[in-house]
Amino acid sequence: MPEYSSNWASSNCTSIAYFIPDNKEYQGCTYYSNTGNYACNYSNGYYYGQLKNGDFHGNGKMTWKDGQSYEGTWKDGKRWCGVESKGNTFWEYKNGTPYQGEAGVDWGTVGALALIAGAAYALSEYEGGDGYSPSTSSRPSRCTFTHNYKEYTIKNPNYGDCPVFHYYEEPLMCYLASSNSKPRCNRGKACGDTCIEIGDTCHVGRGSACNENRRSYP
Repeated sequence: MPEYSSNWASSNCTSIAYFIPDNKEYQGCTYYSNTGNYACNYSNGYYYGQLKNGDFHGNGKMTWKDGQSYEGTWKDGKRWCGVESKGNTFWEYKNGTPYQGEAGVDWGTVGALALIAGAAYALSEYEGGDGYSPSTSSRPSRCTFTHNYKEYTIKNPNYGDCPVFHYYEEPLMCYLASSNSKPRCNRGKACGDTCIEIGDTCHVGRGSACNENRRSYP
């Protein structure tokens, strides 16, 4: 599970513009002049951090009553640069864009398996579809592919090791997706434009479907 810190932020995000934080009183919030932070109690959780015009802005942490939390930088009430987590599922926000992960999962290995979409496809790429199997000397010395915006390289790949598809974007959670995203999968998991069984492997990635519940991928 990644942890938010100033070093993590400087390595992954651009800074928000300079601003003057609020220092007035808001209902349900207590202002601490020595730190410039607010402690706010809401019906769905608790926030400690900076505000601007009453919105979360700057450094702060929101903890929801269901155990989910986000710590990092906010921008105009929206998550900008930080880490959100619930259980083993987490999202890294980089310049406002969330990237989902799962604690304890080797995404390098999982990504390679998901992207291959079957060894037959990879073999056909190498063999040219004519049944000819190239010699060892004709194999590439390495292959590079991208999974969830991270680049991986396999040195001296065997047949089937290099993914045919070079991009796999995880389906969105429904609360992060637009209201027009359908179907909304509350059983199984989203895969492209449909819902599939939770035990099935998705080779398509993101489409119009979204997840009501958190699922591991692929």
